[in-house]
Amino acid sequence: MFPDFSGFIYLAYAGVFGFAVTVGLLLTGLAALAASVPAIVWVTVPIGLGVVSCVALRIWMGE
Repeated sequence: MFPDFSGFIYLAYAGVFGFAVTVGLLLTGLAALAASVPAIVWVTVPIGLGVVSCVALRIWMGE
């Protein structure tokens, strides 16, 4: 009777992950302007923020 919207949760995860990775890259870029940033930081900060924000979304939605 009601449409199945379960697939949209993956879209939400992808959107949140993409947004957080973009913010992480921007923050890392700003930090690189102030000081020397190792290459590993360019990978770990954006991906870490993406994972943390997906976990936060999952907790917030009660899954």
